[in-house]
Amino acid sequence: MATTSTSTSTARVRVIARLRPPLPGEVCDDGQTQHYPFHSAYTPHDTSAALFTRDVLPLLNNVLGGSTVTIFAYGVTSSGKTHTMQGEDGIIGMVVDELFKGGGELDISMSYLELYLDAPYDLLVPPTQRRKLQILSTVSRGTNPNPKNTTFGHTIHLPHLSTHPISSVAEFHTLYQRGVRHRSTGATLLNSGSSRSHAVLTFYVGAKGKLHLLDLAGSENNNLTGNDPQRMRESAAINTSLSALGQVVGALNEKSGGSGARIPYRSSNLTRLLSDALGGTSLALLIVCLAPGIKFRGDLVRSVK
Repeated sequence: MATTSTSTSTARVRVIARLRPPLPGEVCDDGQTQHYPFHSAYTPHDTSAALFTRDVLPLLNNVLGGSTVTIFAYGVTSSGKTHTMQGEDGIIGMVVDELFKGGGELDISMSYLELYLDAPYDLLVPPTQRRKLQILSTVSRGTNPNPKNTTFGHTIHLPHLSTHPISSVAEFHTLYQRGVRHRSTGATLLNSGSSRSHAVLTFYVGAKGKLHLLDLAGSENNNLTGNDPQRMRESAAINTSLSALGQVVGALNEKSGGSGARIPYRSSNLTRLLSDALGGTSLALLIVCLAPGIKFRGDLVRSVK
């Protein structure tokens, strides 16, 4: 299945595609060709560095200028999302290297949370202190946004989410690896370490800039995963929130094209949490990760649509 690259200058959310290489023994698609519009498209031979240079690096200038930018990887389980975001040459590592390129002169803090069963939890606190976080609006909170730029959004506030100043790449990795260890994972037939939550890593840069990096849990076909009842419950929450995200992205791009579409941010906690990050003057990049196996064909078509 082939994709084509097109440009839609009015789109609020840039959407790009990345096809991962076949896994050993994987039976791949038989060469049927269909065409879908993307702002950029990457083959299995293209590196993460190429994707970063073309589509991510320009957005960092907006963050340094005080804007909010969101980058997230979307796709079926086993399509390469975590590799794209967290891998050895993943986007997260390259972003951090770029932010500290000037020797740590920027004032940078970070937070890291997961949405498990569509409920937010802080990944940087000890497991004994783990509790569901409230999502509030800064208006109802009755206070002004934090002057140090550590409020999650302009109208979204998580009062018990911890934020941590970082002054080097090493400090970041120490905190980040702590959070990764606390993230909810579980085994399915498709992935022995399947993410069972959406992870949101946020950098607070300078006086106003924010960068949200999301590793979304994969959409799941329970006919392939062999999920037990608990995994089924997790899967239902994952698929529901991803569907809500797709509806929000579609409505945003329709609105940028001149339609009066209502943006359904309150369809899930994932979209509510990202309402500031996706609305207003914020910028977003959606990386649709695709798996080439025949068994993923239906999921691939649903992802690109």
